[in-house]
Amino acid sequence: MVSLIVSFILTVAKFSAYFLTHSVAILSDALESIINVVAGGFACYSIYLASQPKDAHHPYGHGKVEFFSIGFEGAMIFIAGILILVKAGQYFIYPRELHQMVNGLWVVGATTLANLLLGLYLVRSGKRLPSITISGNGQHIMTDVYSSAGLIVALGIIHFTGWTWLDPAVSLLMGGLILTKGYQLMRRSISGLMDETDMKIVDKVIVI
Repeated sequence: MVSLIVSFILTVAKFSAYFLTHSVAILSDALESIINVVAGGFACYSIYLASQPKDAHHPYGHGKVEFFSIGFEGAMIFIAGILILVKAGQYFIYPRELHQMVNGLWVVGATTLANLLLGLYLVRSGKRLPSITISGNGQHIMTDVYSSAGLIVALGIIHFTGWTWLDPAVSLLMGGLILTKGYQLMRRSISGLMDETDMKIVDKVIVI
């Protein structure tokens, strides 16, 4: 619930920064934040369902729904990455003038700090409980933090040098990183749903 509420507020802030600056890199960051909101809502339901006791129809409990949760989040992230790459390509062909970069930097900086605190909290909570849904959501938030930090550096360079071509270039890089993260989460989801086993670990257990 904390992730859902904070992500919604930060998404609104990032879109505000985009409308101020018209930066496609900031738009990329905002699009990824939409995924944070959707994934946060799905994660809330998944955690609620996973916590329910076993019943006649689910004799092994409901824990596997968490793998569906991270798979859904991974798919959403992957789609966002594709949209970001398409948008960046459009800005390369039809560049737009940037405005109020300083104000945009302040907004993105504040949202990055908030995301950092949220991501650390979620990763720590996911390990403590343990919950792969909360942990996966935290890892996604931390990926957002890293990309936002790179975005801040790029926007600073653009502001001081006037190299506006860096804006779509950074967006392309962010899109590629987001695609990779989405694939990793989907791969983890499929592995869990298919009960994939590391035979090296099984062999060690047998020997012990």
